[in-house]
Amino acid sequence: MKGIQIALEHEISKRRTEDFLKEEIQRLIDIKARYKIGIFYPSSEVDEKKFRGRIEEKLENSKYLAIPWEEYMFIFGRPTREAGEAIIFFKAVKYSYDSSEYRNVREEFLSERVIKQKK
Repeated sequence: MKGIQIALEHEISKRRTEDFLKEEIQRLIDIKARYKIGIFYPSSEVDEKKFRGRIEEKLENSKYLAIPWEEYMFIFGRPTREAGEAIIFFKAVKYSYDSSEYRNVREEFLSERVIKQKK
């Protein structure tokens, strides 16, 4: 297969969700690549859930631009505390289009992991 295989967007700044959707997520939608990966850091679990919902909505609304075989993976990292220690909680989520008609976006949780922050 020729062309771009992997497209990556990584953002650490504390911008509004709408800005992420308009810029970083839109860049991933616009580029034609087999695998599209976004790494973002929502400030809380609530923000992450909202962000995931908005990403799914954005992908659904942009499906007319999609190539059937493209897949998205988003990794969300957020700081939190566990047993009194500062940690970063990571969650990987995959989005792809329904294989039967390429019309519906499917969300699939891939993995969760905790990484302790250095003191």
